[in-house]
Amino acid sequence: MIVLLQPPFFRFAGSHNDRIPMELAYASEYLADFKIEHKVINADYVGSKSYIPWSELMHNFSYFQDGVDGRSPLYSEVLEKVMQYRPELVVISSGDALMPDVDTMNYRIAGNFSAMFRRHGVKALGVGKFVVARPDLFARDYDAVVTGPAM
Repeated sequence: MIVLLQPPFFRFAGSHNDRIPMELAYASEYLADFKIEHKVINADYVGSKSYIPWSELMHNFSYFQDGVDGRSPLYSEVLEKVMQYRPELVVISSGDALMPDVDTMNYRIAGNFSAMFRRHGVKALGVGKFVVARPDLFARDYDAVVTGPAM
């Protein structure tokens, strides 16, 4: 089983982002074409129709910083959500490579998730605009990195 993971980047700051990154959607379609068992998990999803203002997100920066530093309880929540599928590989998005927007510090959060899964014996593959732009910097954080868009 392969899990395609969008980490909870906005949830670390107290909001959410219900959009799946396009590259994970493309990867999912590719895996489906070859009948490879997989699951897409958007850990930023909460299903709410409203969002807090950006000014409040900025006031929550200390919570986001805890996420960047690996100190948020969301890591354990996502670990439980992913591990229920008994994955052999987790593909972790470090930010949307095809639709860059307001992603910040996602490469560090994605790297923290990679380390967590690797400690549990699950291989981690890094994708996203940060690892694509500088795979030399992030290769050590993953078992492998994608050096181009997942299409």
